[in-house]
This record gives sequence, structure tokens and C-alpha cells, in this order.
Amino acid sequence: MIFITAAFLLAVIIFLVVWIVKLYKQKREAAIEPPKLSFENKLLIDSILNNDIDGVVKSLNDYRAAPHSKSEAGNSAMELAISQKNKFIIAYLISYGALPNTIERKAAIESGNQEITDLVITGKHLAIIKEYEVKKTSL
Repeated sequence: MIFITAAFLLAVIIFLVVWIVKLYKQKREAAIEPPKLSFENKLLIDSILNNDIDGVVKSLNDYRAAPHSKSEAGNSAMELAISQKNKFIIAYLISYGALPNTIERKAAIESGNQEITDLVITGKHLAIIKEYEVKKTSL
């Protein structure tokens, strides 16, 4: 009887050690390798970096990309749009729910573009979206 109990305890201990080692390896691999962007969010980030306003709208509307997505480097979609100085992309991000945080507001102020700063701080995006739509139909 004692032999069976000891064997059972040894099996449980071995199982626990193997399980802990496996969890440790998974956690370590996750810390080393950054998470991959989903197709939708990659499309959004790529469109922002290429100043492709229609691509941004398509990724937000058709593919349901998150307007607060982050690049693999950790920059938010809003930060990237601010660095591109593209008021139209910023306006669309806001219209789809991106709420500028402190870092993004600071980036807007540091951009030196008053229109972008006002847009990011106030969130008033409708006039800029209408401006883009008028501009797009006149092309």
C-alpha cells in the first residue's frame, strides 16, 4: 500500500515539474518574441505609414481594425498618423473611436502643426473628414 502511494506521489511530482517547466518556457518565449499584428491591424498600420487614407478607412470600416492599434515597435496608430502629419488619418481614427491619450496629445503639440494639435486635443473631426471627402470627389 505504501509503495503504491509513494509511486502515485512521485508521478504527481513529475507531472507538476514537467507542467511548470512547460509554462516557464511558454512565458519566456512570449517575452522574447513580440506579438504578431493581426491582418487587420497590420493593414491599418501599413496604410498610415504610406499615407493611404482610403486604406485606413477600408481597414477600419471593412476589416474592423482597432483604431487604437499599435505597431510592432509599440507606437499607436494615432502616434504614427501624427508623425506623418496627416490630419485626415487622425480625423478618421478619432471618428472610429480612437481617444488620444497624453502621449499622443504631447506628440501632436510637438509636431508644430496647430491644426493637428487642435484636432487631437478637441476631437472635432467632422469638418476635416468632410474636407477630405470634398477633396477626394474633386480629383
